[in-house]
Amino acid sequence: MRLLTLVSRNLLRRRTRSALTVIGAAVAIGTVVALVGISSSLQRAFRSVYEDRGVDLVVIQAGSSQGLNSAIDESVGDQIAALSGVVEVSPGLIDVVAYEDAGLYSVLVHGWRTDGDMMRDFRLVDGRLLEAGDSTQVIVGIVLARNLDLQVGDTLDVVEAEPFEVVGIYESFNVYENGGMVVPLEELQRIMGWDEQVTG
Repeated sequence: MRLLTLVSRNLLRRRTRSALTVIGAAVAIGTVVALVGISSSLQRAFRSVYEDRGVDLVVIQAGSSQGLNSAIDESVGDQIAALSGVVEVSPGLIDVVAYEDAGLYSVLVHGWRTDGDMMRDFRLVDGRLLEAGDSTQVIVGIVLARNLDLQVGDTLDVVEAEPFEVVGIYESFNVYENGGMVVPLEELQRIMGWDEQVTG
């Protein structure tokens, strides 16, 4: 008896087992393809935070696997700004907070300088952007505002017992920013205990 004949007879005799094997293999392959697609999509969305703003280079701490683990002295930005060909340096600090009552567990908090250009691509939905002299003011993305039912003038605890006044609601080209918030860099440094330190 030929091998192919033996195999085909075996498959036809045990149809249930054969069908379950095919279904199992299809589910495994489909899951891998879906996970690769999701991973690529998330990577593209995170990269667009910088690329769509015309950022050419992101500086993080050597040996750091990701920006959230990076810790750089803010004065490094002045050294970079002094290099030939550098148009602008925008130091930033990122943290992740949770609002468990609303089912939100990974909300990004960006600490940016109020005189920098990082907010220039935001479309204001209501209120205003952060300005020089702001300290305990926050602007929130449109998705976060919807999820937490926030309006301009409301108070938001950026972290527990740290109330900030919502002065603006913005819409960004990036999904991460729409679900996050921005506070003045100095305030996020104070809250995190990272005096004169940034993540990138």
